[in-house]
Amino acid sequence: MKSNAIFICLSIFFYVSASSQQYIDFSTVSLTNSYTSVSFFDTDSVQWHAIKVRSGSTTQNNQAAVCLNKSADAGLYSDSITYGIAYLSFLYQQAFSTNCNAQVFINDSCVGLITTEQEQGVTHFFSIDISWCATPAVIKIVQTSSSSGQLNIADICYVPTWEPFKLKTHTY
Repeated sequence: MKSNAIFICLSIFFYVSASSQQYIDFSTVSLTNSYTSVSFFDTDSVQWHAIKVRSGSTTQNNQAAVCLNKSADAGLYSDSITYGIAYLSFLYQQAFSTNCNAQVFINDSCVGLITTEQEQGVTHFFSIDISWCATPAVIKIVQTSSSSGQLNIADICYVPTWEPFKLKTHTY
């Protein structure tokens, strides 16, 4: 009986973990071949803002990508993700011949660097466990300078950190 209860608890945990993953599909974002700024919503209704972006080349899995301009203020920003985030991943690639340098921020803390060197068209995978961020979170992916090359980004995926269950105590 006890092993059945443990199995059910683990099954619920894995179901909740898998079903809570949020995904950004750039094929639904209105992008052109000219650099512009747009806003859109992800699968959890969180609004995102893309500054100085255009339609990017597809990555190795043939998914639509967004391309950040060679500009220090080009980037992707989420609005506040209410329950924080536990995990973040995405694909990226150097779009043209200029090497890329970008940074990944969670709530204004740099959690990762994206660099490429003579790797035009090579797709890389970025991922980070950020389970420490249980407060409302903002994700930012930004160019470090105007000398950084154009950067394709695709398949952004994050897992919210859900509020823990709270047990009610009674006094007798």
